[in-house]
Amino acid sequence: MSFIRFQNVTREYNVGSNVIKALNNVNLEIRQGDFTVILGPSGSGKSTFLNLLGGMDYVTRGEIYVGENNISKFTNKERTLYRRKDIGFVFQFYNLIPTLTAYENVDMVSKLSDVSISADEALEMVGLKDRAENLPSRLSGGELQRVSIARALCKNPKLLLCDEPKEVLQQIKEMNLFEQEEQPLLGKKVLITLSSMAKDYGHTVVLVTHNAAVAPAADRLIRLRDGEVSEIMDQKNPISMEEVFW
Repeated sequence: MSFIRFQNVTREYNVGSNVIKALNNVNLEIRQGDFTVILGPSGSGKSTFLNLLGGMDYVTRGEIYVGENNISKFTNKERTLYRRKDIGFVFQFYNLIPTLTAYENVDMVSKLSDVSISADEALEMVGLKDRAENLPSRLSGGELQRVSIARALCKNPKLLLCDEPKEVLQQIKEMNLFEQEEQPLLGKKVLITLSSMAKDYGHTVVLVTHNAAVAPAADRLIRLRDGEVSEIMDQKNPISMEEVFW
């Protein structure tokens, strides 16, 4: 069943005297409960797609439906409520409060939501219940990222939006937030967690990336190039995330 629909969506930006089409007449659908990968090189329109779907930007033309809602017609107030209640954002770097424990960082968001998952449950879903009382400074890079996912999940969002995990993981590496021996496993651990949110818990997960390695694990693969959809592929038997070489 279609949960997300882009209908003839175009997003243009004025740069000086030039008009740049970040997305051009995009038509696509995403099913509820699927793990969907939006794949494309830099400049293909991936970030614009995510910003539009997340209610952080506006279409120039066309319509975007999430469930029964035409979010492209939302007022600013409706857009804010949509982001707050329906969307979980992952990989916008953590912004964890350093003086609060993992539990407290997640619980703070949980208390702001009308229909929430408890902090304990969210941390258990990402395999961090035994690290709940640790401050961020006592967590590895992979654990910090999973606290970020738990914080997004505790709102019990309809939709999880995930932006370029490898880019953020590279930032973690440069900041020396995890041990050398953990580096090859870190990306896979995070991706396994995200995949589980769709397959085991029924969340709709949309991941944008330029790394084709994750593509075989997607229920639906959508390729973008130069602001247009170049391919949509349904995969009846996607591989498990454990098989992905990241």
